[in-house]
Amino acid sequence: MIRCKNICVDFTFFAAIALFFYLDKSGYGLMSIVACILHETGHLLAIIAEKKKVESITFYGGGIKIKCNENVDVSFLIITAGSLMNIAIFTVLYFVFPTNYKLQIFAIMNLIIGVFNFLPLKYFDGGKLVEKILIKIFSAEKALNILRKTERVTVVFALAGLIFLLVSNLFNPTLVMALIYVTAAEIIEKIK
Repeated sequence: MIRCKNICVDFTFFAAIALFFYLDKSGYGLMSIVACILHETGHLLAIIAEKKKVESITFYGGGIKIKCNENVDVSFLIITAGSLMNIAIFTVLYFVFPTNYKLQIFAIMNLIIGVFNFLPLKYFDGGKLVEKILIKIFSAEKALNILRKTERVTVVFALAGLIFLLVSNLFNPTLVMALIYVTAAEIIEKIK
């Protein structure tokens, strides 16, 4: 693990990037990494806009984790800012540059990453958002119970999609990795 003040880079980050580039047959892997960085930049900009302090930024095999002070209530803006950044980039690039093939691909990658992060799993922004909304409507216990059930349904769909891809002629290594990631993220979150 490499540490520099509040920024930490774990070996698993480099391992995941290497595996990703090894499996990337499309040649657009770098674009998707840039889209992920833009997603996290959206979160950072929201944190800065709300004048909150970033305690640490960790690059690890599961992505990039930005941690604020424990006492800080993370707002709807901070939770959604990453995906909103990706969706805004998609909207601008897709509709302003409709004839530029590479920008269209980059736009679609941003849309996929933005929507993917809205999955209602606690590990992702969508899970944090759903939890925050449910706690405003229900008691904390009932909200967490509803979120757990929603997560189970999401994981069942991810596993069904994974099985379908593995047995069909539609095999796509990147999509398979994404579905494995969704399932593993949920399992890791349950272990914590």
